[in-house]
Amino acid sequence: MLYTIFSWKKIMKIIFFISGLSAGGAERVLSILVNNLVKYNYKVILITTSKIEDDFYCIDKRITRISLYAQDNINMNIYLKIFYQIKKLREIVKIENPNILVSFMSLSNIFFLLATFGLNIPIVIAERNNPKLNPLKLVWKILKELTFPFADAIVVQTERVKKEYTFFIEKKLIVIPNPLDSSVLDNITEIDYIIEKPSIIAVGRLHKLKGMDLLIKAFAIFVQKNEAWKLIIIGEGEERERLESLIESLNIQEKVFMPGRFTNPIGLVRQADIYVLPSRTEGFPNALCEAMSIGMPSISYNCPVGPAEIIQHNINGILVEAENIELLAQEMDRLANNKLLCKNLSEESIKLKDTLAVENIIEQWLLLFENILHKKRKINNE
Repeated sequence: MLYTIFSWKKIMKIIFFISGLSAGGAERVLSILVNNLVKYNYKVILITTSKIEDDFYCIDKRITRISLYAQDNINMNIYLKIFYQIKKLREIVKIENPNILVSFMSLSNIFFLLATFGLNIPIVIAERNNPKLNPLKLVWKILKELTFPFADAIVVQTERVKKEYTFFIEKKLIVIPNPLDSSVLDNITEIDYIIEKPSIIAVGRLHKLKGMDLLIKAFAIFVQKNEAWKLIIIGEGEERERLESLIESLNIQEKVFMPGRFTNPIGLVRQADIYVLPSRTEGFPNALCEAMSIGMPSISYNCPVGPAEIIQHNINGILVEAENIELLAQEMDRLANNKLLCKNLSEESIKLKDTLAVENIIEQWLLLFENILHKKRKINNE
């Protein structure tokens, strides 16, 4: 169905907007979507406020890539800069006249809704966080409440997040999970960094919300009984120095390694034995999904809001009470010493690869676009 949807119409033009393509989860999802849409002959335009040369993710050459960044505005007052970018963005949208507009992340969504107000072009905004767990500053919260009702649809990643939004936009809320890109999962490119086995691995920013400190403390307990094991933490961030000090204070420097950030860490994950997600909060954890989809026995804190909608406890993974360090250490020990459990979890978790296949997720997006355009045509004909 994916290949035939919209086949009877002219080629669809879609504008995507996000602040930048840094190494984040939302940015990764957007890059997967746009790169795959052009494969099916949709005309895609991607606009950011950041410089193109700062992109972390690769974008297909068939995508029209536009940056609102202007060197001569670098010293401009912040409010004048925002006005300039909104004005420029509106001009681009009017010239391109797309069928659909799509924006990712809260501040970008507000920005985009302001820039496109009154243009009568359907707009879809994608929220990537729980609004209660990641509250905006007052001025942005007010702007969000004023602008979001003008969106035609609001895409969230989980049912739990959907329940956190206010009643006046509830009918516009659509749940679409993140896609898994098979081209990334099937990548068998050799990686210079070799992981010593047996090992536990985690992937994520070195940020307090990602809970790497909790994992390190749990590993310090775990390794007392499992002396041969190593812990590998893939990622970079502002918590590096604090985490290194924690590792030193626990005297496990020879057991824990933080080699930095990798463009495609799945090759490293394949080398490990157990995957752990220790986050204090999540949206929809891409790295966990990727690890499970290649059959990696996985443990996750049952943090708000994503893991419980991905993991079926003791069936395709293990859920642990959020921020419980002792229990995480116990579950790592249970998994490290139970080959049958690892085998069973692996066989079930690998099914996630089909459930979240990029083709299935893109079809959900395209059906959403079709429904919005159908409603728009119906209103215009009345």
